[in-house]
Amino acid sequence: MADTPTPEMVERVARSGVRRRFDQKWKIDSRSGCWNWTGANDGRYGSISVNGRLKKAHRVSYELFCAPIPAGMVVCHACDNTRCVNPQHLFVGTQSENLFDASRKGRNAMQRAPEKSSLRYVRNRPTGLNHHKGKLSESDKIMMARLWLGGETTRRLGARFNVHGGHAAKVIKKYAAMIDAALSETPETGER
Repeated sequence: MADTPTPEMVERVARSGVRRRFDQKWKIDSRSGCWNWTGANDGRYGSISVNGRLKKAHRVSYELFCAPIPAGMVVCHACDNTRCVNPQHLFVGTQSENLFDASRKGRNAMQRAPEKSSLRYVRNRPTGLNHHKGKLSESDKIMMARLWLGGETTRRLGARFNVHGGHAAKVIKKYAAMIDAALSETPETGER
């Protein structure tokens, strides 16, 4: 949690018009202690104009009451309320720390609403011949990797299977190691 602002911080902020406008745009939730943003928002986070630029309200709150935000850092919500601007509920961390915190608390996109998550598309995306632009079956990919292991070039394999040589290289990269490992196993024991 953030430290209590020093008198110097309060004085510096009090002189700015940002603080006056900021204080008009939040209300305290008596149960949680959150300062819920009532001003403009993007659907999740509050926003406020500072020096002609739109900034996230929780980031402005941290800078107003706590300290400048170090480069490359994000302002995280300990209360898990994205509309909260209470500096006591905010802390600075890296994006990976923020994502780990969200996952640990069960509040990342896939955990909250898997049916709405953009990750749903990635996991269920059709591949190979099931994709509307698919040209290669699994057996084609295996054959392509075997021919490459036998010395054929990716350019020729691409032409033979009617795909770009760069795509042939990606297929080969995925399948060649698997085939090479399978071919190098001894048939009696299954070991190398």
